[in-house]
Amino acid sequence: NDGLADGEEVVAGEDQYITHANNSDTDDDGLNDGAETLFVPRPWQDQTNPKNNDTDGDGQPDGWEMQVTSTMDNKKTHSLWIAPSNWLPPGCDVMNECGKGPGGWLWDNFRSGFQSGADKNGDGEPDPKYFISEMNLTGFTIPDSGRWALDPSESALPDRLYDIDNDSLVNTQEIPDRWDTNPVNDDSDGDRLPDGWETRATEAALNEGLVDNGTLEIIGARGPLDPRMPDSDLDGIMDGDEDFDSDGLNRTALLNRYCPPWDGSSGVCHIDPLTPSGAVFYDDLTNYTNYEEYENGTYAVYNDSDMCGDDRCPDGLLDGYEVFHKDSDGDTMWDGWEYFFNFDPFDPSDANIDSDGDGISNRCECDYNSNPKSGNSFPGQGEICDDFA
Repeated sequence: NDGLADGEEVVAGEDQYITHANNSDTDDDGLNDGAETLFVPRPWQDQTNPKNNDTDGDGQPDGWEMQVTSTMDNKKTHSLWIAPSNWLPPGCDVMNECGKGPGGWLWDNFRSGFQSGADKNGDGEPDPKYFISEMNLTGFTIPDSGRWALDPSESALPDRLYDIDNDSLVNTQEIPDRWDTNPVNDDSDGDRLPDGWETRATEAALNEGLVDNGTLEIIGARGPLDPRMPDSDLDGIMDGDEDFDSDGLNRTALLNRYCPPWDGSSGVCHIDPLTPSGAVFYDDLTNYTNYEEYENGTYAVYNDSDMCGDDRCPDGLLDGYEVFHKDSDGDTMWDGWEYFFNFDPFDPSDANIDSDGDGISNRCECDYNSNPKSGNSFPGQGEICDDFA
């Protein structure tokens, strides 16, 4: 079922090769014999050798380099066309009617053609998978006519040591017998964490004995953050939403600050943990998730990951605590507090705004641990702040 008639396979006929009539993929490279010769699955692609699983000898299997979307085989495309300027896809003759702009465009197959992404830049036109600026094209030669990010043909330009998807893994680290990730998708498993970031965290956790690798192997994971598994420990929580190293804020301390009566003490409860919004507040701040670690440049497997040059130098403060209590814009409101309540931690002008109309500025509500989004929550008697200090 490789598209080649048996008579074609037993002689060096139109496809110029003698291949196995009872094996659709003679060289076991993930690409059937017909797709390597007479029925190449993407445009502008030279044939490959159906008797050599790595035609260009770059350590990457032909079928992996030329992989296209296949529902039957449950495969996602590895075919990224990189164009330096406007171009015409197959079947398109008029640029302003069906042409595409520069960038990296994913090819599904001849049935679906090129994928069209969302309109990320708001110009009213479908966007590529990656704009030119989003790819790592250092040293990567792009002809004026464009080229495939991965090309297994013998005459192809080199592509083995590039990291086009900018996930910090070069192509040869993403091949099937390494991490087996998608070389043109920076987040192969869709957990919001780049593949390379997950592999570094996994390697650190394994090297330092922070996880029981035997338990992980039982469930098929190669580490606590497997770049091919969106939920590496199969606990129902996506890897990006996990707090692997438990470095979020202390729940008891938060309750004492924002709802003193929670344990029978006196005071006013400004953020009630028994309400839906209150539960979200405490759950969010006590979990400094892997995605938040990625966004803030901390380490998912070290709960105190301060660095001095290339060496770790823990300062005794949990990462989540430090990130929450930063004040990037100098408005005396903590970054984490601003993020949660949808203020801008890089714009000091929101400090003197009264978001809930209770006569108290946001900055004053932060100072006295009240809720800036509830008109019924404000500082108590004697708690006064100067909005102009």
